[in-house]
Amino acid sequence: MSRRESRKASRRELRREALVTKKGKREFEEVVLAKPVVPQNQFQSELLDAIKTKQVVFTDAPAGCGKTFVITSTVIDALKSGKVEKIILSRPAVGMGNSLGLLPGGLREKFEPYLMPIVDVITQRYGKGFYECQVGNGNIEFVPLEYLRGRSFNDAIVIVDEFQNTTPDEAYSIMTRLGETSQMFCMGDTNQHDMRGESGLDWATDFIYRHKLFEFAALVDGESDDIVRSGFCKAIVKAMESEKS
Repeated sequence: MSRRESRKASRRELRREALVTKKGKREFEEVVLAKPVVPQNQFQSELLDAIKTKQVVFTDAPAGCGKTFVITSTVIDALKSGKVEKIILSRPAVGMGNSLGLLPGGLREKFEPYLMPIVDVITQRYGKGFYECQVGNGNIEFVPLEYLRGRSFNDAIVIVDEFQNTTPDEAYSIMTRLGETSQMFCMGDTNQHDMRGESGLDWATDFIYRHKLFEFAALVDGESDDIVRSGFCKAIVKAMESEKS
């Protein structure tokens, strides 16, 4: 190999996204991140600020406000850049019906379809190959809500989707799983509540407010005026709000 070819090979090696050992540790990498998230409204701006400054963030917003995009993009950037070692993806089983146990395959194959909004953001941001690599290395883990109990998370970020479908007891249990070096983002829409009784999202936000735990947690609410997905989506949500009023 000539000296020029050797230099080219070295550059190609450095441009690799990551070299991961069997133990899952990056030996070296040159990180190229996607474009930073630019907030499209006040809700997204407040959500971004909360993600950067608080250990726990609860967000209650209608579909189409961009909460999944903002949270997932920020979290996957942290994993890509090595700021965090692991991402835990979870959601309650409520709303899944009986289909979870009927799906073929292991836990990932059964659980992943219900977290596709998060998965879609990851693959759109860094590609299917990156996503498969991180799942294969255990850097992205799917954990059903009931499996979170008894576990402790350090150097990790936990994302819990559909948090409005947790019970107050489940919400409390989840909130006690965090170590000092972890964050948790709980997102939901209390207008799409599939449970009887008090929602865990309502309970958690009220609990944080009553005990003034704002040193650790932030509450970020969105409204139908914050919807950015499409004009049609915004019109549908507003029409539903008018029917319920």
